[in-house]
Amino acid sequence: MDKFNQSEQKLNKEPRPLHSNGMANPFNGYYYYPTNMQPPQTNREYVMRMREKEADKIVPKKIGLTWGSMILKPNLVFETQNPDEKVYVLVRAHWLTNLSWVIKNLFLIILPFIVSSILVAFNAQMDISFLSSKAATILALVYYSFIFTDIVSHFIDWYFDPFIVTDQRIMDYDYRPFSSYSVSEVNLQDIQEVKERSAGIIGDIFNYGNVLVYSASDRTEMVCLKVPSPTKVRDIITDLSNVAKTYRYDNL
Repeated sequence: MDKFNQSEQKLNKEPRPLHSNGMANPFNGYYYYPTNMQPPQTNREYVMRMREKEADKIVPKKIGLTWGSMILKPNLVFETQNPDEKVYVLVRAHWLTNLSWVIKNLFLIILPFIVSSILVAFNAQMDISFLSSKAATILALVYYSFIFTDIVSHFIDWYFDPFIVTDQRIMDYDYRPFSSYSVSEVNLQDIQEVKERSAGIIGDIFNYGNVLVYSASDRTEMVCLKVPSPTKVRDIITDLSNVAKTYRYDNL
């Protein structure tokens, strides 16, 4: 019996084997498993990778031109963009919505020539002898400067009023030419519902319409007016929102 006790004491004093690339077993046993076999940690980097992986399935490649109404995966960097935030959709009002002011200004540009041609055709004369050549030139420059200002104003209003969808949020830019701009945003994981509404017969013919996004947090409504392929935009936003709800940053 004494020999058995002496053997047990000797065994307890011997050092236990340790794996060279392992870590301590929490059960204080003889087996030590390598650190690279530990389960992955659920941290922000892991969630970010999973978001990007799933979002890339929804929008796999870049589509659209820089000056277009809708661009998927645009090469875009904005001021408040987070380091790990990727832009997946940039959409503006359909190009056809610019047709009214384009036609109006084209007509105003050629209007003096139309009037001049009509006067010549009817052998009519307009007495402008009271104006010097310098005054006439200044008057023409003022007239065309108003037209140019109107063109620039409408173009800036269209181009800088985008609807941006990233893997984290949606941002709606409302730019006032030569004045100011405002930005409203909704986190993707806070979206409750995304709807599509018709923009009329012309919109149905040329495939553009309105997309409405409802937030679950404060019940706000974000409206993107007269965007091309509204069904596609709605589906992309809905899918990206589901990805964000699946891989959330809240508890990290």
